[in-house]
Amino acid sequence: MKQIALFTTDWNYELVGETLRGVMDYLEEHPDVSVRVFDCFGIDEQVLSDPSVYEIYKLAQLDQYDGAIVQTHQIVMRKQANLLEQALREKNIPALTIGIPLGAMPQLRSDDYGAFYHITEHAIKTHGARRLWFLKGPEQYDESPKSEARQRRLGFRAACRDFGIPDSCVRYLEGNWKTYSGEEAGRQVLASEERPDALICVNDDMAMGAVSTLREGGIRVPEDIIVTGFDGVFTASLITPPLATVDRDFQRGGYLAMETVNRMIEGKQVSPILHAPIRYTLTGTCGCRGDEDREIIEIKDRFYYQTRFLRSFYLEQDKIANAFFSATCMEDVMEAVEEHRGIFGAGHVRIYLDERYYRTLNDAGRREPGNGAEEETYSGRFILAADSRHKIARNPVKKQIPAGDTQTRLPEGLPAQERLIEYYPLRYGKTVVGVLMLEGFCTAAEMNLHESIINEVALSLETIRQHQRLNRLNEELNSLYVTDQLTGLNNRFGIERFGRPLFDSLCEAHREVAFIFVDIDGMKTINDQWGHEAGDCALKLTAEAMRRALGDRYFIMRYGGDEFIALGPTAPDLLESIGEEIRKLREAQARPFELSASIGQYIRPADSRDDLDSCLRAADLKMYESKRKKKDPGEGTES
Repeated sequence: MKQIALFTTDWNYELVGETLRGVMDYLEEHPDVSVRVFDCFGIDEQVLSDPSVYEIYKLAQLDQYDGAIVQTHQIVMRKQANLLEQALREKNIPALTIGIPLGAMPQLRSDDYGAFYHITEHAIKTHGARRLWFLKGPEQYDESPKSEARQRRLGFRAACRDFGIPDSCVRYLEGNWKTYSGEEAGRQVLASEERPDALICVNDDMAMGAVSTLREGGIRVPEDIIVTGFDGVFTASLITPPLATVDRDFQRGGYLAMETVNRMIEGKQVSPILHAPIRYTLTGTCGCRGDEDREIIEIKDRFYYQTRFLRSFYLEQDKIANAFFSATCMEDVMEAVEEHRGIFGAGHVRIYLDERYYRTLNDAGRREPGNGAEEETYSGRFILAADSRHKIARNPVKKQIPAGDTQTRLPEGLPAQERLIEYYPLRYGKTVVGVLMLEGFCTAAEMNLHESIINEVALSLETIRQHQRLNRLNEELNSLYVTDQLTGLNNRFGIERFGRPLFDSLCEAHREVAFIFVDIDGMKTINDQWGHEAGDCALKLTAEAMRRALGDRYFIMRYGGDEFIALGPTAPDLLESIGEEIRKLREAQARPFELSASIGQYIRPADSRDDLDSCLRAADLKMYESKRKKKDPGEGTES
């Protein structure tokens, strides 16, 4: 089985979708080939400086592939595209680029120069245009002589020159491929005293933006101004009249790309430049009439197909959105994905969480230094967290999977059923969360619906993680509020939270309650003679002695200064146990000071009506009685 990797930037979801349909056509005819698609979602000038966007490319274990296709665009971080080309070259993997040129790779592209020469010739010769404006693409992102934007401009310029259009009648406007850039071009046309006969745009999105603005300004298209585009996107056929454009047939191009790479894998020579098929649709906004009946039938068929899918998509979206909203743990989110996989219009779905991110989700939101919670790169190891085929979201045992194993087999060691598998990044901002994997063609991707759902998965996980972190911080703050920082015992605020409930439960059970009051002897002398560090040591030793003697069943607190309180069930020899533990700690290591304490105990009878405060005062009096007796060596108990 030959395995081919396809890397795409999803620069236009409709055209990328058509390319994948061409790939599917090829796979249906060639059962010995499989494809893995690595899609880093919509790339535009907003993320040119963010290399983490391309992290999904690093998931591909190139050693596992026989060939590769790189479908990219001018608006990419060129450094990342070059790094991918370099990696493929170093691995000696036959590779083809669709779009921008990359190193010595064969390139599948449209005949941009010839297409725009023909479009411009059509405007001049067929429609008599003499003043022509050209809405450019962003040439600054690709300075090579063969870049798409540059070749389209050169084809336009050559046609103007060859058909006698003087330079004074030609004007160039800056564009960036986006619809709002076309709208701005339309405003420039409206503001001009000498308007053009034709506006030639380098793509459909900008052309449709221009048409919209011109019509709002009272300009008739095509009666007053001819407007043309390029790409042949479906929405171009929906405006009235339809946009004059060039259909680049990306579906056929995807098939041709697969065919070419397969020839390269077999060691056959291929041309360094391959031209993808195109079809001129110069009707509508250029003034020509087309086959309106055929166009209407095509539009109705496409509209019916999309409407039927959207109906099921929105029903599933409501369900999965409710599941995400009510999710309180990672398993809730993963189970929702398993249950509602149909929202993608694909086969089965799996989610691999990056091991570092997964660890933070399962550590009560803890973020230790270096645990990678906000890492921008994959760790190389993943946790299979969801699988619609085997339903493992609720399985407490999660399998660790190396990056390469996500591409070659199912966790159980069985071969993947689908020969087209797509990988999409799970990211929150720049934080790497994991990878979502779809088996089969993703229908939702053709309408750019999949990205929003995938982003919701990452958002739900991150919301849970942040809630866990906030809860942990609140617990830590609460702990700080009731904890004495020197000894680690409860402080006076802790008695209401922990001491009183214990007291009430013992009283309700009609049991006796022991109150113990401890006061360190000679604390002032220890501080004065040996310093406050020695005094702190005495406090910590006393606290440790009480913990050892009383254990977890008792509430123990530092009452203030050198005084300690404990309460809990009665037991024999409590005072002697505390005294013995103090002696053990004192004798375990020589210290410059003599540590001893006065201890008093009050037992509240089971039938007593004394409240907590009364019992504490009674224990305090018992302690002072013990301290007074210690002045007489013949009385009391020394500890």
